[in-house]
Amino acid sequence: MHSRLREPSRVEQRAKSLPTSGDPHHLGTTHHLGRLWHAFSDGSLIPVVAGGAVNVEVVSVTPELPTLLTISETARELRVAKSTAAALVARGDIESVIVGERSRRVPRESLLAYIDSLRGE
Repeated sequence: MHSRLREPSRVEQRAKSLPTSGDPHHLGTTHHLGRLWHAFSDGSLIPVVAGGAVNVEVVSVTPELPTLLTISETARELRVAKSTAAALVARGDIESVIVGERSRRVPRESLLAYIDSLRGE
């Protein structure tokens, strides 16, 4: 039976790079296969709770959007293809502005208003 190989997390990589003299010290937590583990300087992983690891959901925190977004940034925020975002802008579904002579940008408020309008459908 073959086990699935995975890349070690940053915490695990740090654990392997530290000297192992003395008692191992806690480096933080890491998640593997949807479970949360304590990582120690000797490379060991211990479940967060005594009865076993807990299931975790990874939640990404979106940083503040820029005031004006490119079509590519708009597509990334909507998780659609760049051509789809460009079509939404061309149709006027998402308001855009021209900066300079030819640079088209989507104001943050316009993108958020479009997303709000989707909730109403």
